[in-house]
Order: sequence, then C-alpha cells, then structure tokens
Amino acid sequence: MARRVWWAALLGLLGVHGACPGYNSQTTAPIAATDNAAALEAALNAITTGVTVVLDGGSAVCGNSGVSSKISFLNYDGVVLPFTVTTSSNDLVLTSASLDDGVGGTAAAYGTRFPTVSANKQSLECSGRGKCIHTTGVCSCEATYTSSNAVGLASEGTVGDCGYRTSTATPVCPGSTCSGHGSCSGAPSYQCSCNDGWAGFDCSLRRCPQGRAWFSPPTVPDTAHDTLVECSNVGLCDRTIGMCRCNSLFEGRACERLACPNQCSHRGKCKSLRQLASLQEANGVATAGFVYGTGFNAMATWDADTIQGCHCDKTLMLFGEAPRYTAYDCSSTPCPSGDDPWTLNQANEVQEIVCTADGGAIALSFRDYTTKMLPFNAVAAQVRNALESLPTIGRVQVTMASGALCSLASSRTTVSFVTNSGALPSLVVDGSRLTSSGAGVMVFVVRSKPGTTEDIECNGRGSCEPSTGQCRCVLNFATSDGQGGPGILADCGYTDLFMNQGEIKATLLLLLAQECIRASSMKEPVFGTVNGTRVPRGVGVPTLTTDCDDVLFPPRIDKNRQSTQHAKMCIWMPDRSCIAAMDQYYLPGARPTPSGTFPSYSFDGSLVNITSVDVLESLPVDSSIIYLTHLGISRLGNVLDIDPFDVDETQLPILDLILHNNNISSIQSITFPHQLRNLSLHSNNIRNNAVHLGQTMSLKTLNLSFNRISSLANLSLPPALETLNLSGNALSMDLSFPSTAPLKRMDLSANNISDTTKVKWPPLLTTLYLDGNNIQVLFLRFTPTLQHLCIGRNPLKRITATKKMLDHFKTYGRINDPAMCPYANASYPLLECSGRSCDSAGSLPVYIVLDTAADELLFPIKQEDSRLGTLYISIVVFCAALVIASVAVWLEWKRRVRLNEDQVWHREGTPGNRPTLVDSTELFNDIRFDPTFIPFRIPSAAVSRERLLARGGYGVVYLGTWKPDKGPAVQVAMKRLLPEKLAHIHNIEDFMDEIRLNSRLQHPNIVAFYGYTWTSLLNLSMVNEYMSHGDLWTLLQQDRRSHALPWNIAAHFRLNWSVESTAADVARPTDPSAGLLDVSCQVSKERLLRDVVLALAYLHSQDIIHRDLKAKNVMLGPSYKAKLTDFGTSRSCTNDGDETMTAEIGTVAWIAPEILKGVRYSAKADMYSLGVLLSEMDTLEVPYSSVRRRQSIDDSSKAVDVAKARIAMLVVAGELKPEFTRSCPPCIYLIAQRCLAYNPDDRPSAAKVLAWLNQLRQSKPTLE
Repeated sequence: MARRVWWAALLGLLGVHGACPGYNSQTTAPIAATDNAAALEAALNAITTGVTVVLDGGSAVCGNSGVSSKISFLNYDGVVLPFTVTTSSNDLVLTSASLDDGVGGTAAAYGTRFPTVSANKQSLECSGRGKCIHTTGVCSCEATYTSSNAVGLASEGTVGDCGYRTSTATPVCPGSTCSGHGSCSGAPSYQCSCNDGWAGFDCSLRRCPQGRAWFSPPTVPDTAHDTLVECSNVGLCDRTIGMCRCNSLFEGRACERLACPNQCSHRGKCKSLRQLASLQEANGVATAGFVYGTGFNAMATWDADTIQGCHCDKTLMLFGEAPRYTAYDCSSTPCPSGDDPWTLNQANEVQEIVCTADGGAIALSFRDYTTKMLPFNAVAAQVRNALESLPTIGRVQVTMASGALCSLASSRTTVSFVTNSGALPSLVVDGSRLTSSGAGVMVFVVRSKPGTTEDIECNGRGSCEPSTGQCRCVLNFATSDGQGGPGILADCGYTDLFMNQGEIKATLLLLLAQECIRASSMKEPVFGTVNGTRVPRGVGVPTLTTDCDDVLFPPRIDKNRQSTQHAKMCIWMPDRSCIAAMDQYYLPGARPTPSGTFPSYSFDGSLVNITSVDVLESLPVDSSIIYLTHLGISRLGNVLDIDPFDVDETQLPILDLILHNNNISSIQSITFPHQLRNLSLHSNNIRNNAVHLGQTMSLKTLNLSFNRISSLANLSLPPALETLNLSGNALSMDLSFPSTAPLKRMDLSANNISDTTKVKWPPLLTTLYLDGNNIQVLFLRFTPTLQHLCIGRNPLKRITATKKMLDHFKTYGRINDPAMCPYANASYPLLECSGRSCDSAGSLPVYIVLDTAADELLFPIKQEDSRLGTLYISIVVFCAALVIASVAVWLEWKRRVRLNEDQVWHREGTPGNRPTLVDSTELFNDIRFDPTFIPFRIPSAAVSRERLLARGGYGVVYLGTWKPDKGPAVQVAMKRLLPEKLAHIHNIEDFMDEIRLNSRLQHPNIVAFYGYTWTSLLNLSMVNEYMSHGDLWTLLQQDRRSHALPWNIAAHFRLNWSVESTAADVARPTDPSAGLLDVSCQVSKERLLRDVVLALAYLHSQDIIHRDLKAKNVMLGPSYKAKLTDFGTSRSCTNDGDETMTAEIGTVAWIAPEILKGVRYSAKADMYSLGVLLSEMDTLEVPYSSVRRRQSIDDSSKAVDVAKARIAMLVVAGELKPEFTRSCPPCIYLIAQRCLAYNPDDRPSAAKVLAWLNQLRQSKPTLE
C-alpha cells in the first residue's frame, strides 16, 4: 500500500497522525519542513514498522512548488486508513492558495493526501492457509505453509500466520477440494469459494444464523441494533455444527431473543413485548390491550419481538381465587388474601341478576371464566354450584326471590361473594339462548352493594412465604372459612386466643387433606346387589369390612369380563347399601400368585368419591400388602390379625399395612397381624398418648408422619422396631425415646425442634433426619453409631462439637450426604465460625468446644479390673493370641494393599434400610458365583468412584474411572441400587437380571456394558460406558430456550407406506436427499430418532422388550450419537412372544394401554412408547403436560399422583393421546399416529419404522 502526501509550505513544524492498525492512534515526533525523506521515514517507523518514504519534487518534505511524499506500507494487508496532518504552530508560510491534489480536485494548501496505489493484498485470517484456534489465537497451517516474516510474505518468519509456502510442488485447494462444500478457484491462488452456510479457508466450518446486533457501535445518528451479525453479537458460533452457543441470557437460533428468566419457573409462558402488550388485564379481567410494534422493522420499537418477559399462569387456590404467580420469573406463589379479622364494618360484594325469560339457558362469566349453561329455571343451589366451580370464584351465597333464575315476572337472584375480597368486577351474563313467550328477553347484572372488605395478603395477620404460597400466621391466628370462622382457606382470617401453634398447624393439615380428597374425586362408587338369601347389613356408620359374601358388583374396568363379580372388601352404609371397596379387576395389572391369591390390595377413596368411612372392621386373608388411603377412616377394629368373616379364621399374612390420609386418632388396644413388618399412618389425626404397639412383635418400620404428636412421653413402641418416621408433627422439646426399641433410623424432619443438646438418642441409631426444624445451634452429641445426619433447611448459626466428637464423626459419619439427604445442597447464610477453634465437617464450619463430661458419656473409658486373677488370665490370653494376631495382621496388610483404592467407594456403608444379608446369601440368579460371568468381573481396585451423575427411583449412577489391565484409563458410569432398595432380596435379584441382560447386548446404539464390580452385595455395581452429553431429555430442555435443534426434514416430503427401503437406499452424506434439508447435518431430531429406532429394532430382533422407552433413557455420546440405556425393567419375550406385567413398570405417560389394563402384551408396547417419545421430541414437554395445565394441577405429590391416575384411565379407555405441535413434520406426525394406535396389531414394527425413516435419506424422492 502506498500513500502520497503533498506538502506546500516553506517552513514550520508538522505532525503526522495514523488511525489504522499498528499506529495505535499515535502521533509522530515533530517533522520540520526542511526534513528529508530519511527523517520522515524514521518518524513514521517510530510508531509502526515496515514504512518507506520517497520524496517527489524536492529534497525536503515541504517546498515552494509542493513536494509529494510517497509512503509505502510493507507490513499491512488490505486498505490502510489515511493520515491526519496537523501543524504544531502557525508559522508555516503558504506560497499559494491551493494546489492540485493529483486527482483533478483542489485541496488545502498543505497536508493533502491521497492513495496513489490502492491496496490489493488480502487481509485474511491465518493468511487464508490455515485454521485459527480461537481459544489460543494460534494458526494451524496447511501442510506446506508456515509462518512468514510479514514483509511482503517473502520468507519464513515468526509472525504466526501461514503466509510462507515451504514447498515448490504444485499447490492445490485446501480441504481436499474445499471439503465438499465449495469450489476451487484454481491457479494461481488456489483458494476456496465456500457455498452458502459454510466458511473457513477449506470450507469445513459452518456459518451460524445472523440476527440484529444487540451490541454494536451506532453508524447513524440515534440508530442502533440495525446490523445483522452472527449470533447477534451475544453468542459464540460452534462452527462444527453451525449452531450459536448463546449467552445464558439469550435464546433463538441466532440468539436474537432475550430469554425469559428460569423458563418462567414452568409457571408461565415466555412472551414478547408485542404479545405482552395485548394481554393486559384490569382487576383480573382481560382487556383488549394495545399494540406495540406496528411495523416489524420500525427502529423505535426494534425490541417488540426480541425483548421477552414472563406472563405468569394463574394458580388455583382452595378458596377458588385464581391470582397469577408473581415475581419476574413467576417463581413466587401468591398467598391467600382476605379481610383483616380485627377491622370492623366491612361488607361482602353483593350483585343481583335480573332475568326475564321463560325458556332456554343462560351462562355466567367472572374474570374470564364461564360456567356451563344453566336452565332458565335453575334453582339457587344450581347457580351456586356453577359459580363455585369457576377457578376465579371462591364461595358464594345465592338467594332467589321467586325460586328460579328467570321468569316472565323478572326474577332477581342475589349473589353474595363470601371469600372474594374487595370491590369486584361485575358478573357477565350470556342470555343469547334465552327465550320468552311474553314481551321479550331481558337479562342484566346490578352491583347492589360493592365489596368493602379488605383484600390483604394473609389478612394482614401473617407473612407470606413466596416459595410455597403459604401464610405464616402470627400467634392466635389461623386458617378461616372466609367469614371469620375456622375453615380451609389457608389464610390468617380466624382468631382463636386459646389455640396454640401446633394445633393450628395440625388443624390446617387435616382440613387441607380433606379438601384435597374432595376436590380430586374421579369416579362414582360402584354399588352392589344382594344375592340369594343374604340380608343387607345394618350399620350405624359407614363400615369398611370383608363381610361381602353374596353381594355382586358390576365390573369396574374391563367390560368384557363376566357381568358381575365379587369384592374382597366392601363398605356397608347406614342406608343398607353396599359399595365395592376392592375387587380383582380394580388394580390394573395385578397378577395372581400360583395359589390364586393376590399379592397386594389397593383402595383410594379419592378416586371413587368415598371419603367418609368411619370404621375399618376387618382385613382380607389373601394379601400381603394392603393400601387403604383417603377414606376418612377414624377408627380401627380391635382385632385385625384374623378375618372374623372367614370360616377358618387363620392368621392374616399381611406384611405391609398402609393407611395414609385418613382420620385415625388412636392405635392403642388393637391387635395387628402378627407378621406385620411395616405400618404406615401418614397424614392421620394421631395425638399424644395414642400409640401403644408394644405387643406388635414383628414390626420393623412405623410411619407416623404428619400427625399431631407433640410429646413422646408415653410412646409404646414395638420391641423389634428399627425405623421410625415422626416427620411433620408438633415435636419441640420433649424428645425422650423409649429404650425398648432398637431404633436405627429416625425421621424427625418438619417439626419445631430447636434444641437437641440434652436429647438421649437411641444407642443403635445410624441415620437421623432433622431437616426443616428450627435448630440454630447444633451440638454434634450423637451416638457413636450415627453414620448419616441430615440437617437441611434449618436456620443454623453455629455447629459445635468437642474435638473427640468431631474426629469420630469425620471417620464414621457424614452430614448432608447427597445420596441420602433431600436438602443436601441447602445454604446456611447465618452459619459462621472464625478463629483458632474452628474446624469443619464436610463443607460446614464447626466450632470446637471443651466438654469432658459429654465425651466420657459418649466414649466411656473401661474401668480396670482390680482382681489379680483377671490380670493373669489377660496375660495368658494376650500371649496365646500374639502369634495368631501377628499372622492376621500380615494377612490383613496384604488385603488392604490390594483393596486400598477400593475403600473409598465400597466402604461408605449403606445407611437407611440396610439389608440383613451377608455375602454368602443364596440368590436365585447370583452372578457373583456364575462361572460364565468371570470375563465380566472388574476388580474393585481397578475402579475409582467420583461425582454423582443421577439418582432415580431404584438406583444411583456415579461417574467413575476404570483402569483396565491393558490400555489407558476409561471414564465409566457406575450404577448401584439405592440403600433403601437393598432391604428386599427381590430388588437385588432384579438388578442382577439387569446386569445379565446388559451383558448380552452389543450394538452401536446401545450403551456399552463393560462389566460389574463388587466386594459385597451392598455395593454391587454395574460398569457401563459413560455418555458425556447426558440424556436426550436434557438436550430437549435446552432446545426449549435456544430452538437450535431442527428436525431437518422437508415439510413437503411424503412417505410411501407400501414401499420397503433397505440400507442401500440411504443417501450418502454428499448426495441430495428426498426428505432431508441438509444431509450433512450432524445433530438433528431425525438423526437422534434414527439412532433410537436402530437400537429398538436390534432389541426386538433379540426378543427383548425395553418397557421404559422415553427421552430420559436415551443417552448422548461425545458426537451426540443416541444410545438406549436403563434395561432395569426390560424382559426377554416369552415363547409365545408376549408378556404380562404390572402397571408399576415404566412410567405412566409412556405406557401402552394394554399394559395399563394388565393384559398380555408384546414388543408393540415399545412402539407405543416410541410414539410418545416422538411427542416429547416435538413439543419439548413431558407428555400430557397440557392436560395438567388445563386442569390447573399443582406440583404436590398427591396432585401429581391423581393426575397420573386420571391420565392412565383415559389412555386405557382410548380417549387420550399425546399432543403434537403444528410445526411437526407431517411424515413424523403420521409415523407417531401409527405407533400410538390403540390396537397393538395396528402398530408398525421397529424394522418397519426404520424402513420409513430410510426413505427420508433416499437419493430419489418417492411418490405418496
């Protein structure tokens, strides 16, 4: 590059200022008018390099006739910006007013500059002959190129570019002719011209989508964001796949949208400014809104579609109001609001409906929700029920002057709003369907008394907990009925100066449970018919019993069964009617044992609208596990160890009795089954002095969580009890545990415990849960046997311990172990410790104190026996054992050397329900002693365990490292059973079956099985291939924000259902494809789906049914190759090709109807799950999520269980299928619908689906 500067001055000082790269905005030293070329060149080279100067018209830089200075830039490629010439004084003498600037124009008398030779050297990254590694800024050059000296690129140097060619051979275009994504220019430059979407010197890199620049210098006054750039300047382009890796605050293919925070906490929808402007509300009523961003490209509203915020969903409260979730990310749940109970002279809103008509129907609306059509002559109860069914209305009182909603005489219906506070919007009436035989139809609403009650959060008598939406009432205030009395509104509107906080909490829990039972009813009860000579039984209160002989019931589910059937249990009502409580078809998928009995019975009153049973009289004889929940049972029969209505009166073989969510107040003076090992009374009404189980000899586990127990003083526990759950009660200070029970595990979470310093803990305690209490100072004074302590969600300020206590706890115990504790990651902002007396337990600081008495109590010193005989005996024993001990120590040392690395992961212990098993336990399918499995055994010393990867319902998966005998170390995934699952042998046998099955599978799309490792049954682990990109569900959730994972399928493509395709038909990566938009796309939903179907076809060819196919069980390897995993529920097909199983296997949303019905099934059940998986991949949501949203189901475990049951019943009836978006490719939608066929015979095989997917990759399109 050369530039010429004209100097027209006789004398003076000049300065030359450069603005191009290398000048660094610097100014030269002063240049005299009489300086020669060498002086000017030296001044310029002082601020840059590679500059030469030639003077034309004189020997000095200035002259009377004008001197031209030709400045050449040897080290700069491309165009160099012009100089700026300034004077340092006003002493230049001009000899002419203007001079010819050399290009036909005029210029100032001095300092004019213009290019004489335009630059045509390219300024290319790595000189266009290498690839830039952007993380280091280093060029990776082609084989025949290296760094140049940058002076004309004529020789090798140290600049770091790829500008010097080292070979004399004929050059070629890079990337073996531009990587197949561009064209070669040929001689002499041999450069690649890349196709659209491709970049790089060899066209091997993908370009990323462009969007409006979020941050770029304005180029026009008052205008910005008008430049299109890659990833909108807020993301990094991953050029291997052409996807933008957006900053966490942005989303979209080009990062063009501001992401909504935390995905609106799944409690709202992400909306743009344009959309939010049209969704405005007034007093809970939607308005017409307004328009923002009339023109899509108007710069004044450039952010109309790029700035996004959360539009929060409405939440359903028990009293009917539907406020929206709050906070910028919809994470806060609104608390109930209402009138302050201590203010006076407030009145409820009263409105009147005036209606003149004598025919037709009417509908009422309130805050955007509308009732069903009501007949013109509807009575007050009908109107009240219709209004209270709306989610925006709580409770109302309805009165009618004429007894009907409408009449020819103009009926007036008064509606008084009981629980909706403040001034309310008017009811809206739709009378378009009313008719009149008189003068005409007239209907309108009059606000006769505006509401003056206060609408204060928590009634102004409590604080709101935004994370849960629960009011924390101040002393002597509790939940009300909206009118000042006690009720279930969960507010603070009721005053009781004599109620303590424990009673308030327990009352609220009970009322809420009862209300949830009432609201979640799904079916009507099934009434029976008395047969033969049986006389209907007369009872004073509803009684649940086994006295059901000669009562016949219609079938519940399978209409093709016999017309009537018997029930194992039934409910006799005071009106002498009989309701079925259990029958053999009620539990889907229940399989009889060889003796014809059933392993478990389940009856949930919330599912059949029965919540008022008073007495549980007896239990059936042929079950080992019984669930009787949500029935309102308040009393138990005194004799429950036999069935008094069974002629043999044999002892009941019941092992587990679950009586959750009832109203039982006492369990004393009751004879339970003598084999009973697990009794669960979660969410009942048991108080102090009501637990007497000293004679229940075999009971191992007792669950009394969420009752009303505040004292343990008179608690009588079974002599064999090992696990006790007292969470969710009202325990505070009185923690005196009976010494008769060998308790090992206790749950005291969610109580009001504030001090544990003086508690005498059970001597064999190994696991203790203290989460969610009020402990501020924790003294680690626990029994030496304690292994796991959970203390999450406490307002901890200090943890103290003696040095001896802490050392012992560090060796044998763990605090907040993630594998055991639900709130292991809880934070403690007030917890602190400073100074020399501080230590730590895990990540928590511990203050060391001196307490000799506590140490001696926990670690007693054995007193020396003063008797001389004992000393002699001790010496003899010591001498006799010395030789044996020496040998044993040597053997132990050898063993420890061998197992040194293994001790970390296999000696952590197994707290919780530790099984009473030893290594010699005989199992049906024990792989430990199977000689055929010797090749799969991995020594425990060869495996080291690292961080936790995942935790499921049955097992945990850890990241580990396996060091094989030959070859480098390999990262692996180690799967083992949860500690509580080890209590049952059948769980261990199932796990061994899973290992056996994995050892059989070898396919590129199945997660590879390496082997198994163990030192005992407690730590048996399966070692599999580690999948670094996690599961498909995680990728789909990321795509909800970035929308960067395409189907890559042409919308116009149509499948030929009758034509088979083979592997030979599949297009090569460079061939044009009939169905794919880009055959070279490395990551797409189509490619992931194809991988899954390949794995499924392989499994079915091996007569294996997966039985739990879903996105979470599809893992992704380093190159995003999909592989199936989790064969814990998989089974080999039987000889006749089908199987029967219980509905508990798999996950409800993905299970085929035939499995839910409990009938025989085949591999076609997996094809149904594949159809559900396609819905996941299309909607990016859990299947049937829209059903939950439409029905405003909350996230509580009970509500979710009820929703699952409702979904399962609709699927069984063939009335519900997964949904798909409008953007789903038509061919994928049609494949999904065939997979989701109700009749298994109508579903395609995996091989058939694979053939259809192959058509997408055919080189020639097929006809439909």
